Amino acid sequence: MRAFIISVALLIHFFLIVKEKKLNAQNPSSYSYVREADMMWSKHIWRAIDLREKINLPLYYPLNELPERSSLFRIIQKGIYSGEISNIYEYDVFTNEFGRPLQLTEIKKAMTELLDVKDSIGEPLLDALGNQVTFRDTLKPDRIVQYWLKEEWFFDKQRSVLEVRIIGIAPVIEVGDPSTDRFGYKPLFWIYFPGCRNYFSKNKCYNPSNDAQWISFDDLFCKRIFSSYILQESNVYGRSIASYAQGDEALLESERIKEDVFKFEENLWHY
Repeated sequence: MRAFIISVALLIHFFLIVKEKKLNAQNPSSYSYVREADMMWSKHIWRAIDLREKINLPLYYPLNELPERSSLFRIIQKGIYSGEISNIYEYDVFTNEFGRPLQLTEIKKAMTELLDVKDSIGEPLLDALGNQVTFRDTLKPDRIVQYWLKEEWFFDKQRSVLEVRIIGIAPVIEVGDPSTDRFGYKPLFWIYFPGCRNYFSKNKCYNPSNDAQWISFDDLFCKRIFSSYILQESNVYGRSIASYAQGDEALLESERIKEDVFKFEENLWHY
């Protein structure tokens, strides 16, 4: 009888743990309350998450949707079509004063691409006028090579901490310029991140460290389980690092900006 009672208690305890885990996964992590008057310093930072880095692979895979999880871009596509993700802009300014949210038709156009149609031997197909036949196809998740983030770093004088909030996120594709034979990056659109946190928190992301405890996409971004490098900081010229530095110099400039942000917090303290 005693063994039966213990077994029942363990089952109830297990059920409560699973239920609590499921409930937590459906709600985004809460931010600490910050008054605008307590933000004594802030700076906008733009950074790139390269999906070719190993730590960032949970954002890229699976390319083919699985029953229990999908890639981040597939999650974004579903959220846009279902209406759970809104406030999508062409640029990284999320106010109606300087821009307007994109319409669904405009977003769908950004998520499609022109594909060349070829015959069985690989030759381009031509129409009656001699023009190459092309058609539009939905952009596949494997075309997304990066995600760009727009962040606000700030110092809260009430709690004496340096914190960060993600403001926007953009899926990025690689594009080529036939005239120069060079490749560059193009964001499809910008999503207002606080508006999609609730949706991201409901979607499972692969946890490479522990199969028994899965995480959501909101957890991944809030806990900063990704690798990235800085593209730009807010500056008087409104220019990115790529506009004045290339190669190793650009990487060094990115590291310099990161160090300057953390040195600001250190220089506030006196011993």
